[in-house]
Amino acid sequence: MASLWEAHAPRVRAHGHWRRHGPFDDLFGYELDRLARSWRVVRALDSGVDPGAFTDEFMRRTMQDTEQAVRRSSDVLREVDLLPLLDRQYDLMAEHLRVADLPPQEIPILAAHGFDINENDLIRVIYRVRHTAHPNSHREITPSRAFSQAQESLQEAQSIYAQNEADQRQHAVALAEAEGGQGRRPEPPERRKPRVFKGLGQLVQGAAMTLADVGLAVGAFPFPVSPETQSWGALASITAGVGSVMNGIGDLRGE
Repeated sequence: MASLWEAHAPRVRAHGHWRRHGPFDDLFGYELDRLARSWRVVRALDSGVDPGAFTDEFMRRTMQDTEQAVRRSSDVLREVDLLPLLDRQYDLMAEHLRVADLPPQEIPILAAHGFDINENDLIRVIYRVRHTAHPNSHREITPSRAFSQAQESLQEAQSIYAQNEADQRQHAVALAEAEGGQGRRPEPPERRKPRVFKGLGQLVQGAAMTLADVGLAVGAFPFPVSPETQSWGALASITAGVGSVMNGIGDLRGE
């Protein structure tokens, strides 16, 4: 991991220099704060709350927030030239991940932005990422493609919720007309549910870890970090975050 980092560090360092010495807003923190709203929905669903308890508008915005954060995660990986590395070496790096490789600032940074992620959550992520790594075979789905598929699935979910909203509005108009004319009451429309729920938690957590650790690598957060944390430690956690996104897509697609 350290040698792979050193081979790609110049681009990351250059990006970090630009961010520290040029005008920019707290992009990483903003995206994490927005993504944390999706995380709270995931936690509620995991605790047994029926998705029907949330309005279609609320869920559409949740999917929109998640999709934008997934897209931004992909963008920043490409900006710092790490996405091509992950496309080539993801399985090799994922196979050897350990929780001890992750930066100690990981949980505090995520907690500061509204994520109640603990060490057990990270252990589960690392276990699954390692378990699904295939270092001895050619992977058809690269990290780049997984991010694209995640965005496509979340956009599809947004469309379904938007259609549900439109159907509800049409039903309300038809109901008002029927009541005014004493006609037959129209049947309420069926509320369609997207398939995204199965992999949503891993998509959200993966995007959050990716954003947090790219931010660590380029010095975007006011946390004191060691050189190891700001280098190969961040790369290890980025690998775990990307792996979580890939596993989320696998769950969603039933793979």
